[in-house]
Amino acid sequence: MDTPETPVLPPKIMRSRGLGFPLDPEVIYRRRRLGLRRDSHKLDAANAVLKTVRPDDTVVELGAGIGYLTALMATKLGVRHLHAFEIDPQLICYMRSVFEANGIAHVTLRHAALGPADGTATCYLRDRTDDAAPTEVKNVEVVNANTLFQRLRPTVLICDIGGAEAALLPAMDLSGLRCAIVELHPHLTGPAGTKAVFNALHAAGLTYSATGSVGRTVTFQRED
Repeated sequence: MDTPETPVLPPKIMRSRGLGFPLDPEVIYRRRRLGLRRDSHKLDAANAVLKTVRPDDTVVELGAGIGYLTALMATKLGVRHLHAFEIDPQLICYMRSVFEANGIAHVTLRHAALGPADGTATCYLRDRTDDAAPTEVKNVEVVNANTLFQRLRPTVLICDIGGAEAALLPAMDLSGLRCAIVELHPHLTGPAGTKAVFNALHAAGLTYSATGSVGRTVTFQRED
């Protein structure tokens, strides 16, 4: 007699700000789970996004993580042009499940980093805390940042890339942006790195804005 197949059960979903997140224990570890439950995951960046991003914006998000901000913009703000980049292949898979759980089908998601030229590189990501030893991710696609910006013409940049912002942003043409939301990592980049980020955004015509700036999350906007 044939053995009946064990049914594949759908993953359990937890809610945060009305969004659904599959409970994958490899990704939603205890600190993330508590943050999602309390609606405090990416709290400062989420509040900055809700205050500054508009439905007609074209958004490039670097370091999209679990897709929290991407899903928030797609569902709560109705942003149609979203381009998310992430170097962690595990999070790429997880984000796809988040988008499916929330009926989001219009995000362009890439397992890639931005840099000065097209190619590949070994990148480093920090698991769970900034104090943890970085993990190597080899052969990550690197996309020429300026060529990408010329093609997409983004109006908003959201950036959380673990300290790499200090080298990347000064090398980019940011003059087409209306707004940038950057999570700084001064304990990794030092004062010179923080200054380089501010100088790059100010040189692009963006001004530091107290609206949406809290702690390490800083918002820059072009004056209308």
